[in-house]
Amino acid sequence: IFAPFRYQPFATSTEFPPLNSFSHSLRELLTLGHLGNNLVAALLLQLYLTTFCLGLKAITNIVAGFETKQVMSDALFKSTSPSQFWGERWNTLIHGVLKRGVYKPALRYLPKAFAATIAFSCSGLFHEFILS
Repeated sequence: IFAPFRYQPFATSTEFPPLNSFSHSLRELLTLGHLGNNLVAALLLQLYLTTFCLGLKAITNIVAGFETKQVMSDALFKSTSPSQFWGERWNTLIHGVLKRGVYKPALRYLPKAFAATIAFSCSGLFHEFILS
């Protein structure tokens, strides 16, 4: 989302490869400038997604006349664990769809780890489809 604008509020060293390159060492990834830029990008992404989902919810409530579920629940600041972040607060709509439509049906025939892997793969394919 932010890559076309080359938005970098914190300076990074010019000796490193460009930020859109995949040839970074661990030392380069852990510089304060790089970490700060990623934190700002994460905050802006959550703000964008939360605002979009709240606007969509408001429009649906007005047009359809019924209350809808909240899709984002301040995941970045109110979560106390990664499990709570992904399972209860981040994009609960898609979480429910993947749980009911992929994980639970796969769980009838496969062990938990395989069912979770299939649901995770479906989520990855969905993101690849949406973002490309």
